[in-house]
Amino acid sequence: MGGKRDMAFIKANPYKNVPFDQWNILCDRFSFQEFEGLSSMISQMKAKAEIVTSRAEALTQTQSRAESKLRNGASSTSSMVGLEQVDKFHIVSKDLGTRSRWQKGLGALPQLKSIGGQRAASTRQVAKTIATLKQQLAEKDTEHAWRIDETQR
Repeated sequence: MGGKRDMAFIKANPYKNVPFDQWNILCDRFSFQEFEGLSSMISQMKAKAEIVTSRAEALTQTQSRAESKLRNGASSTSSMVGLEQVDKFHIVSKDLGTRSRWQKGLGALPQLKSIGGQRAASTRQVAKTIATLKQQLAEKDTEHAWRIDETQR
């Protein structure tokens, strides 16, 4: 009911420099039930956004309290003799191992291609070709050296 009284007040008081007949058309357009449905949906979305915001603030406060407790605990233990400082790299290397794809300052590195496959086969073939060519070159060198020796005699 309050919405209808508000609409009557709005209709009676047009906006600056807007003719009264055009103002009535605008008011009628925005007083439809579908527009009121949209406004109620918007108000519901605002309420949900406020809930999410309050939860996020609560989580942030909880996280900051936990971090401060952690800092307080760390400062009290750092004064003890013989304790080593634990940093992010140490924790990750302890968890993932030092040979994992994670690297300090870079994060996760791209995954290497699997060993074997077509590329490895072509690499083996190239290595065989190189070995064969080296062997042929050595044979030609010995043959050439033998011919030089024969011509000099």
